[in-house]
Amino acid sequence: MAIKFKSDFDTSQNTDNSGASNNGPLLDNGSKKKFSPVSIFVVFSIIATLVMVVHAIAPIALIFIWLCMLMVVFIVVFAPTILTLGLIWTSDGFKSFAGSVYGTFLFLDQDGVQQDALIILSKSFWYVLYIGGALILIGLVWSILEFNNELNNNRIKKRRMIKIIVCAVIFAIASIFAGFLLANGQS
Repeated sequence: MAIKFKSDFDTSQNTDNSGASNNGPLLDNGSKKKFSPVSIFVVFSIIATLVMVVHAIAPIALIFIWLCMLMVVFIVVFAPTILTLGLIWTSDGFKSFAGSVYGTFLFLDQDGVQQDALIILSKSFWYVLYIGGALILIGLVWSILEFNNELNNNRIKKRRMIKIIVCAVIFAIASIFAGFLLANGQS
């Protein structure tokens, strides 16, 4: 009857299929990130999507700014007047300050500032729609072709394709809302 001893050297050098050794950190299997032109289209599609979201939010933001200014006027002018029972209006400094606040509030409606902003947004909407849509479509087609081109489909290609698909969906939804809100804002 013989006793067999296992060598420490043999067990320390064995690796499992995951690439991790028993005594050390994970080993790199040589998978380096490759630069692809699709990465540029991912960035362009993200930028186009953000610009289209800004176009969709802008008409709502104009109303929000108007409501914020109304709230500032209420806090600065009406609240002190009510709290002091109107005695604050005897001060010339408060009168000029209240006039400045009113002037800032009325600036939003004066000379059609909001209408001019909506006209600029509606004109630039078409440029963003055509250019951004074309960039997203080119990036989407290119990422699909690149993904199917090689046999070793790695996670980087999948992530790029998913990012472009998500940007395309958000871009489409934002352009529908932006077109609807800008069309209603002009009339």
